[in-house]
Amino acid sequence: DATVLAEYLVGKGLPFRKAHEVVGRVVRQASEQGKPLAKLPLAQLQAANDLIANDVYDYLGASNVVARYRSVGAAGGKPLIQQLEVWKERLQ
Repeated sequence: DATVLAEYLVGKGLPFRKAHEVVGRVVRQASEQGKPLAKLPLAQLQAANDLIANDVYDYLGASNVVARYRSVGAAGGKPLIQQLEVWKERLQ
């Protein structure tokens, strides 16, 4: 989630070094509260940086993180399904 949150902020126009700083603060807060980033309230995330909007929850969380990795050989989502199909055909 931390990496995805940093990428989210960079995608919104925040320089990476600033995004890294913001994410570090948010991760520390989440850790102190014993919560994953995806369970933090929007107001708390926005207090860290006002570029964060409600759509951030489309990025955070294990299933959303895995779904965003679409590169060849990625560990989940469509690339995984494609690889399963390739190997099913090869093994028949």
